[in-house]
Amino acid sequence: MPQKLHNNYRRIQLLIGTLGMSLPFVLVIFQWVMTKINGHNYPAFLPSISHYNYSYAQIIFVGTLASFGLLLISYKGYLKDDHKIKDVTITNIAGFLALIVAMIPTDFDNHAIFDTPNKHSSALLASVHLMSAGLFLILLGLMSVYKFTLSPKDDVWHQRRKRWYRIFGWIVISSISVLVILFAYGFLSNEPVDMGYWVYIFETSSLVAFGFSWLLKGKSAIFVPLRLVSQKELEEARSFQEEEKNNQ
Repeated sequence: MPQKLHNNYRRIQLLIGTLGMSLPFVLVIFQWVMTKINGHNYPAFLPSISHYNYSYAQIIFVGTLASFGLLLISYKGYLKDDHKIKDVTITNIAGFLALIVAMIPTDFDNHAIFDTPNKHSSALLASVHLMSAGLFLILLGLMSVYKFTLSPKDDVWHQRRKRWYRIFGWIVISSISVLVILFAYGFLSNEPVDMGYWVYIFETSSLVAFGFSWLLKGKSAIFVPLRLVSQKELEEARSFQEEEKNNQ
């Protein structure tokens, strides 16, 4: 892979990973801080991450989802993938789904805090938002399980990473599968189901897992002490970027 392309991909991988694992926590912290500053008693924790679209943290929620979308659409992935469904296909679809989640909020209900111009109570739009969010995360889970493990290298470092790509990916898929079961139960029982904070919890577990997976793919320094990235690999990745800066 050309050096400049490698550097761009690594930046995208690290950005996506950082945004994914930090989003659930940044939303809560920002909501809590702004609530205190404004002297309100609004809760910092909301039933789902999507509900932050109707909170002080709306700009972070929408901005992060839009960033996901643009970063994923610009990411081409493993260039030598001979599978019928290539990296670029998955990331393009996931990117457009992220933009849909950002543009179409969940329905405005009694859990929402702020009345915004884009609020709605449409079951159809809420379903589009929900399915787009679920499919977005499922695709990223599948990316981790089946695409991040395609590297032909067979040294011990790559084998360790492949194992963790699968673990992170299946955490994402399992978390969303549990939510699908919960929502299906509520729909089939024809009774409102109080899920408490379970939606937020499983959304968080899926986002953190896919975030760690992308950080690992980008050879983040946090994995050196965990012996998933060697110091040599990290130095090589950094030297590529330093060399590119010097050549500019």
